[in-house]
Amino acid sequence: MQINSSAIFLFPHQDDEVGIFQKIVDEQNDGNEVFCLYFTRSLNDEKNLIRELESLKVLLDYGVKRKNVLFVGRLLGIEDKNLCSHILEAKKWLDRWLGSHSSVSNVYVPAWEGGHPDHDCLNAIAATLINQENFKNKVWQFPLYNSYKCPPYFYKIQSILRENGAIKITPINFKNRFRFVRSCLKYPSEWLAWVGLFPFFFFNYIFLGKQLLQPIQINRLQYRPHAGKLYYEVRNFRAWQEICDAINSLPK
Repeated sequence: MQINSSAIFLFPHQDDEVGIFQKIVDEQNDGNEVFCLYFTRSLNDEKNLIRELESLKVLLDYGVKRKNVLFVGRLLGIEDKNLCSHILEAKKWLDRWLGSHSSVSNVYVPAWEGGHPDHDCLNAIAATLINQENFKNKVWQFPLYNSYKCPPYFYKIQSILRENGAIKITPINFKNRFRFVRSCLKYPSEWLAWVGLFPFFFFNYIFLGKQLLQPIQINRLQYRPHAGKLYYEVRNFRAWQEICDAINSLPK
């Protein structure tokens, strides 16, 4: 198959690919080469290696080439929940790497939704691309989780925030719905988290069967992702002001 362009998937953590399987499939079906870049690492070296291998195995099952899966967080020493402290370093690395990929079909990144500080910071990094001609109308965000209108410590999975803009819906065929659900079971190192996550991903993939995307909007970064406390504030992962300070340090 002739390669047309590069499709770039920016992930804060290993296993974040579970929210965007359909586009990984679609981009390859369109003849585009898929690249998956992970921007943080686990604190423990052994666990980090296990998580990298889990994500790598899943991506290889979807036809992604091993050489196109890059663990940037390990390379730069960026630990989980700490991307905001390395946001300029990550931005510079990405800019250098993108310099060798002039033809880009689309860029995908987790949504601006207040679920995890690393998600929001990587979203902000991706948002800096949209003013470049090469990336106009090509940078997309996908929902993972947020706590909008949820009781403390609860959250919604793959739930769109309307403030993030127009919604692009891609139907998922029944074969892929079951395939994606099976893939969600391939992260045994995070089994405790998946006890809570899996029922929601199962419902969304099997019964809703839609891949939801919204275009990145850089002006959204001026505002809290949603009203009320953000999930990472409730969990004391990061304060909102820390995220604002990190984003404000990015070149305009």
